Amino acid sequence: MASETTIAMTKKLFENLQSDLKALSAEARKKHPPVKEASEACMLKLRMILSKPTDLFSELLSSSSEIVQPFIMGCDSKNPKMVHISLTSMQRMIQHQAISALLFFDVLKVYVFN
Repeated sequence: MASETTIAMTKKLFENLQSDLKALSAEARKKHPPVKEASEACMLKLRMILSKPTDLFSELLSSSSEIVQPFIMGCDSKNPKMVHISLTSMQRMIQHQAISALLFFDVLKVYVFN
């Protein structure tokens, strides 16, 4: 039963990340093209992970450095909406322990310096 709950929570995390990346991409549309491109690349990455019959959480954890990059870029943009979307998404990933230990300090820097 616990594994079913874990799978459901992981799928919900994927849905939330995809939604956040879509919102970030839309917000970055004209003024921040690199953020838009990185967001779209991560959406593709998430779709690829979901299509594989593997452990979703371990795949997410191993890809966390790629997935968190658009959110870090969003925070660096200083655009209030993009910063809000990005911080919310990174917080969600931290809550689900979906950020690798090496990447955690980079994310922590974003929280401290923004």
